[in-house]
Amino acid sequence: MRKLVAGVDASGRSYLVEEETLKLLPVPDSPGFSAAVAGATASSPPPPRPQGQGLMVDLGVGPGLVVWMVVEYAPDLVFPIHHTDTVDFDMLVEGSLSLVLDDGEHPLEPGDVLVVNGVDHGWKAGPEGAKLSVLSLGSPPPG
Repeated sequence: MRKLVAGVDASGRSYLVEEETLKLLPVPDSPGFSAAVAGATASSPPPPRPQGQGLMVDLGVGPGLVVWMVVEYAPDLVFPIHHTDTVDFDMLVEGSLSLVLDDGEHPLEPGDVLVVNGVDHGWKAGPEGAKLSVLSLGSPPPG
């Protein structure tokens, strides 16, 4: 299981800030349980997203509010570069899907988790399509 985090560089271009293999560790005093932190925020609501160049997609999630969705991508669907006023915590449930950032495509496999901090990004589904579980935390728009 991989964890990927999308952010922006000093010039405002979206790129993969972090990629690591998640290691499940035993939970103290809880025999048989293991866990790994896949994503977190340091404040609620989170800070405003950076300015984006892509299409603005309004998910209708107010600052500090949460929506949990399951999103299905048709086979070979290409969703254009866009940004949202949310921090998204995603997990690819089935199929194949690539995250498209300014620095290129990043293929995801089922079980991979992803944090998208409101930055410009797009999606490219594989030949069998994809299903993504998305928890969106609303953030204020840039000032």
